Amino acid sequence: MDGILWSRYVRIIAMIATLALVLGACSSGLTTSDDDGVDDAETPASVTDDTDVETTAAENDDADDNGIDIDVTTDDADVDNGETGPADEPSDIELAVQDVKPAVVFLSVQVEATGPFGMPEEQEGVGSGVIIDQEGFVLTNNHVIAGARTIDVVLPDGRSFEGTVVGRSPERDLAIVDIATDDELPVAELGQSDNLRIGQSVVAIGNALGLPGGPTVTTGVVSALGRTIEVGQGMPPMENLVQTDAAINPGNSGGPLINLNGEVVGINTARIQQAEGIGFAVGVDTARQFVQQVVEQEPQPFIGITGLDLSPALAQQHNLPADRGILIVEVAPGSPADEADVQRSDILQGMNGTEIETVQQLQGELEDYEPGDEVTLQINRDGSEIEISLTLGESPIVQE
Repeated sequence: MDGILWSRYVRIIAMIATLALVLGACSSGLTTSDDDGVDDAETPASVTDDTDVETTAAENDDADDNGIDIDVTTDDADVDNGETGPADEPSDIELAVQDVKPAVVFLSVQVEATGPFGMPEEQEGVGSGVIIDQEGFVLTNNHVIAGARTIDVVLPDGRSFEGTVVGRSPERDLAIVDIATDDELPVAELGQSDNLRIGQSVVAIGNALGLPGGPTVTTGVVSALGRTIEVGQGMPPMENLVQTDAAINPGNSGGPLINLNGEVVGINTARIQQAEGIGFAVGVDTARQFVQQVVEQEPQPFIGITGLDLSPALAQQHNLPADRGILIVEVAPGSPADEADVQRSDILQGMNGTEIETVQQLQGELEDYEPGDEVTLQINRDGSEIEISLTLGESPIVQE
């Protein structure tokens, strides 16, 4: 082999070696699994080593000198090094929070309580609320403001106002506080809760633990709908609640549960302390009826029952005579239902000939009626179908 051929042969071998090194460098960031089944992928594949990139570039220069063009430039390397790539666009959650957060207020409440040795003393409570119109009405929980001597309402922008309770509903754990001001106020948009879907993303906003710095945000999904829970303390059960796994901490009470369109779909009210990720919100449709009753002075119809949506599993568990309808778990004393002899454990299956299967459906049907209207309930009692007629009353509220 003469000198010229030998020189070309050496150059070819060098180029092949360089190519092997380049390909080895490009593949060094790939995730692999060993035969023992243990995944070694502790570092994402998109993360590249700067040293490898620089070495590859140098080897590429050598390859160019040998007449071979090997392109090892990758977009991933550029993005990972923060040099190029699309701007960090705000997520749907961020946009929804931006819409509602300015209207979420901090409530500082002074309550007279009984201290040691039976002596009266003032205690401070904290909670949240949401401004629902330019008149300065704040929607919150009844348990946040119950027994309040004074209420301070603080906006995220630092403005502070004295609040006055104008109406509350202990049964629904709702209240409205008025802040009298001519200032322009941020207002949250009320959505709908009757079209919520299980698994739908939601966001809870409120002043968790009363920490300084403004409202905090937690995210989750709608875990269940139409929940009924016992609240104790001589109160009737709360019905038709939205269950969510978005964290609801002390101080969040009264704050909004929102969808990703930035609409209020519930008012956060309770959580199960013995469980992880089980919180509840009053559906905004229930809250809207309360607002109409208090602010717009529109009386709402009232039967006086608390019910639980039946399912085949629940019916089998409790050996019930029907697997559809509303199982009545509480009848309010002195209510139209009480006076008409509706009883606990009755199963409401219809009203005026319309089939009723859920509490939410019953509330929707009642929107077509007014206090004073007569209705006939179709009831399953111990397996027998009966009809009970009654005159609708007016949903009770406490006007302050």
